[in-house]
Amino acid sequence: MKGCDGTVADGENVDTASAGQKSFEVTATDEAGNGAILARSCAVSEAAPPSDTQAPTVVGVTPANGSAGVSRSANVTAAFSGEMDPSTLTAKTVKLVRVGKRGKETPVTNVRVSCNDPCTTVTLDRPSTSARPRSTGSPS
Repeated sequence: MKGCDGTVADGENVDTASAGQKSFEVTATDEAGNGAILARSCAVSEAAPPSDTQAPTVVGVTPANGSAGVSRSANVTAAFSGEMDPSTLTAKTVKLVRVGKRGKETPVTNVRVSCNDPCTTVTLDRPSTSARPRSTGSPS
């Protein structure tokens, strides 16, 4: 073969970054001057986002359920089976409760909710009691 020319630069990919009809031609010529043209086309469509059909599940927590001797200021984490939308994980949607000896649940307040990136683990950060702001005087 003497040469090969096409409408796409040698070694380059056909542009599929945008939707629409894409086409290219390759012209090959041998030493005797005989040539052949190969034309190809394809339709590029917008890629549909993958469908999310699986509800997330909690696959792990720390401290473990039923743990004893956990510091009142310990962070609590929950790991999920898949990536979560961080905007849905707030102090209103992720709750920490204290369960009393008789099973009574009391909400724990002053909790900051954060998520790793990508959001597969949520952390409930409870400041230590010594770090809580205290009033040192009377209001003016």
